[in-house]
Amino acid sequence: MLIFLAGAVFSIGEGVLRLLRPPTKEESFVLAYATIAFAFLAEGTSFVRAIRQTRAEAREAGVPLLKHVRQSKDPTVKAVLSEDATDLVGLLFALGGIGLAQATGHDAWDSGAAILVGCLLVVVAVQLGRDTKGLLLGEAAPHAERQRLRQTIERHPEVVGVRELKTMYVGPESLVVAARVDLDDGVAAGRVEELAAQIDRELRAAVPTVREVFLDPTGR
Repeated sequence: MLIFLAGAVFSIGEGVLRLLRPPTKEESFVLAYATIAFAFLAEGTSFVRAIRQTRAEAREAGVPLLKHVRQSKDPTVKAVLSEDATDLVGLLFALGGIGLAQATGHDAWDSGAAILVGCLLVVVAVQLGRDTKGLLLGEAAPHAERQRLRQTIERHPEVVGVRELKTMYVGPESLVVAARVDLDDGVAAGRVEELAAQIDRELRAAVPTVREVFLDPTGR
C-alpha cells in the first residue's frame, strides 16, 4: 500500500505543480513517446508472465482466473497483477495526456493525466488494503472450499453429520479447520481414532492450504 500511495503522491504532486507552474521551455514529445513505448514493453512483458503464472495456479485450484485472483489469500498474487495492470493503464493515461497536449498546445492535458494516474494508484492501494485485511483479522475459507471440506467429512459411513464447521485463514497458505462431527453410536473408540486420522489426511488433500485440523466428536 505504501508503494502505491507513494507513487500516487508523487504523480498527483507533479501534475498539480505543472498546472500551477507550467514549464517555460518546450519539451521533447519524441523522448516522451519513446519512454512510454519502452515502459509499455517492459511492463507488458511482466504482466504476461504474471498472468501465465496466475493462470497455472488457477488451473491447479480448479477455478476461473478472475475468481482465483479475487479469492487468493496470497497478497503477492494481487500485488503483482495490480501493479502491472495499473502501470499499463497509467501508461495509456500518460499517452493520451501527452497526445492531447501536443495536439492542442496546452500542457494542462499532460498535468491532468498525471493527476489521473495518481488517483488510479490510490484506488488500487485501498483495494489491496481491503483484500489483505481479511488475513490480518482472520478470514474464513471461501464457500467452495468449505463445501469441499464438509463433503470430505460426511462421505464416511460412520459420520452421521457435520453439526458445525469453522475455518479461518491465519496465513496465505495456512487454513485452520474445526468441526463438530456426529458419529454413529456403534463406532468403537479405536475406530474413532483411526477415522479422525483418516479425515485429517483427506481434508489436507482436498484443500492443500489446510494446516491444522480439530475434530470434536459431539452428538446432537
